[in-house]
Amino acid sequence: MMTFLEEFISASSTCRSESQLLSIYLKTVETALHGELRAEPRRIPLVHALTAQYQSRLGELLGDTAEAVKPLTSKEAECLRWCKEGKTNWEIGEIMSISERTVEFHLSNTTKKLGVSNRITAVVKGIQLGLISI
Repeated sequence: MMTFLEEFISASSTCRSESQLLSIYLKTVETALHGELRAEPRRIPLVHALTAQYQSRLGELLGDTAEAVKPLTSKEAECLRWCKEGKTNWEIGEIMSISERTVEFHLSNTTKKLGVSNRITAVVKGIQLGLISI
């Protein structure tokens, strides 16, 4: 079963116009929020990720060029993959047998390399660039 984010990424890849993209985005957000005007706290990261994906796809449609991204180390990529699975820094540290602070270090490097400001956007950009799979 696909998540809302996966469905949006799939549907938005075929868009050829801004209005079509906006329509898909709004439909996905409405579905994610179950038609509620106020988001449940647990759904806010999902809406943020959808918004980041929407902005990125809109940039593609408008002709923005992607800048080169520095390659991720194996540890940075692994931390990013676990973030995609919703793991906390502590959980990632336990899985990888490293400290929580080391996980924070790797994720900080990852966000800098990807030119994003947080882990959710890093996951979205990582998926877009093919650095991690859906």
